[in-house]
Amino acid sequence: MFWPITLLGLLIGWLLASIPGALLGGLLGQVLDRRLGLDSWASLRARLAGKPVLQGRDLLFFLLGRLAKSGGRVSPAHIQAARDEMRRQGLDAAAQQQAIAAFNRGKSSGDGLRDTLQRLRSQREESRRLIQACWRMARAQGSMGAREHELVLLWGKWLGWDAAEVAALDPGATRRKEAPAGR
Repeated sequence: MFWPITLLGLLIGWLLASIPGALLGGLLGQVLDRRLGLDSWASLRARLAGKPVLQGRDLLFFLLGRLAKSGGRVSPAHIQAARDEMRRQGLDAAAQQQAIAAFNRGKSSGDGLRDTLQRLRSQREESRRLIQACWRMARAQGSMGAREHELVLLWGKWLGWDAAEVAALDPGATRRKEAPAGR
């Protein structure tokens, strides 16, 4: 993993106070990188541009909104699935409003999710919860479209899971002898 502020801290510290400055600059940079959730130059640019960094519940409901809209339009079954997810998480009224806003951003946004999801590769349990919630949303209408299926597999790949592992997390899948081919 690469931390941009750590590198900048090292360079500035070294220029100002040689080796002790580099050590202190690197340490302070590392603290800032972790606190701000920065792991690449792209994430630093996004943060400086004022784009919100998706994480936690916002990321979950953003993904659910993107998945619901992937078939063309959001159905009442998708909205009900999002409400069920809110209940499953025990959200209060304020948190529900934030979740609805994230769901709506997911429906209308064309932003890439690769960097955001790749940051979660080391958080296996969080990734598992995201994938399972996405499968529930994909099956909200009873059947799943090819686009929804591809999105969940792709997001699982970005989260560091292989296609067979992602398919195994689908609670509504009938038993298959082999997992769908990954890309």
